[in-house]
Amino acid sequence: MTLGLLLLCVEALLVYATVFTLHTLRRRYTLIPYYAVLGGLAAALRWTADAGIAYSLGPFTFQLGSVVFFTAMLFGIFLLYVFDGVKATQLGIYVVLSLSVLVPLAAFLLQFQQTALDIHPDQQLLVAAPFTYIVSTAAMLFDFVCIAMFWECFNRYGSKTPVLLRVFVCLGGAYALDTLIYSTGTFWEDPDYGSILQGNLISRALLTALVAPLIALYVI
Repeated sequence: MTLGLLLLCVEALLVYATVFTLHTLRRRYTLIPYYAVLGGLAAALRWTADAGIAYSLGPFTFQLGSVVFFTAMLFGIFLLYVFDGVKATQLGIYVVLSLSVLVPLAAFLLQFQQTALDIHPDQQLLVAAPFTYIVSTAAMLFDFVCIAMFWECFNRYGSKTPVLLRVFVCLGGAYALDTLIYSTGTFWEDPDYGSILQGNLISRALLTALVAPLIALYVI
């Protein structure tokens, strides 16, 4: 494993540990700090995605940072759905979606101000194309629905399925679907589309393998 991928795993475990810790403390401090972290993850996801931080390994391109924040955010919503019910999950989704919309709007406003002040483009804030944000938000909504559907299907038709397998399929399936929607919608015309798609699938499968056992133990 290269240093880049090792750092990706360490970063992921630190972020996941933060989400886990706050969720275990929800009885003492309510879910407010947890929702704040989910909103922070949504904002960080936008910033790192706009920055375009990527790492190339052979024929694969890994999008660092944004992958970690997205996967942590999605499994944070997953924890809400499994342990705290639909209403708590809905509020978590509202927080995530609100920050996912407000952060790009603020970025566009700042970029407009920088343009009006005749600041050189190389010194302006990095902002993705509006279509990228639309695709990302749509994929996010689809992920939330899919992860709930997967879990309910297991509860109804696969109650004897091991918890570890349930968690892996729910998270891994949602991550894979998101990769196909987001990578295709955003990078279809990019010459490195195939490399980015494969890199995202590999990194999310790796992160799912890391976090699934932890969530399974937590569920049990």
